[in-house]
Amino acid sequence: MDDKIFKYYQDRLWLLTSESSTDDVIREYAEWAENYDKSMQEPNYNTPRPFAKLFDATVSKLFPEIQKKNFKVLDVAAGTGLLGLELNKLGYENIDALDMSQEMLSQARTKNVYKKLVCAAMTDQQITDIDRGEYDALTCSSAVCTSHVRPSAVEEMIKIVKPGGVVCFNISFVEVNSYEDKLKELEDTGEWRLALKEKIPFVRDKLTEESILYIYEREGKATDLQAASFLESTLTCDLAIFLRSYYFYLAN
Repeated sequence: MDDKIFKYYQDRLWLLTSESSTDDVIREYAEWAENYDKSMQEPNYNTPRPFAKLFDATVSKLFPEIQKKNFKVLDVAAGTGLLGLELNKLGYENIDALDMSQEMLSQARTKNVYKKLVCAAMTDQQITDIDRGEYDALTCSSAVCTSHVRPSAVEEMIKIVKPGGVVCFNISFVEVNSYEDKLKELEDTGEWRLALKEKIPFVRDKLTEESILYIYEREGKATDLQAASFLESTLTCDLAIFLRSYYFYLAN
């Protein structure tokens, strides 16, 4: 663990704001990628383990019959794969990674926990390589902030998961006020419902020691999600894919 690298890049990240461009953010991570894992370990960065455990507990509660190895997860702003690694330890094997930095994804690839890696930013626009309603769940660890995944991107995050699917992310205390109106608006309009809201550790910094973990369930027929996942785990691949598509055609 390298405290000097950690402090250097944390100071650099504080310079990124809602006015920063995607290219500004990509430049920081391109430089940091090779040393990211060395600096972002406990006790400097404390989010991945509690995030993964609460995600797993909530998924198990919402979908008690689910087979985790088949549960399809998109890890947004996956970085070098620290969250993906923790999810994999808990039995999730069907995980894809999305990140705006190719250098970070190259590091994530070495962990061998992702099936597909997509280099793109999470914005309010549909991502070319990702279908709407493609995933059972979306995770986003420590990147929902106004310089990375902005409030305008939240609706697109919801659209990526199936009806009844799960959206899980954390926001630092210093950023929460920028998102509260959007999160409530999406609840009020029936886009999702809150399944869990809980404090979890964040980074070793007096301003960002804690964050809030949110887990939302997209409105829709969760029973269809359960049924399709069960079929996928028990039937032949082609038939399971057909039936999964049929279930979600009906749900939409």
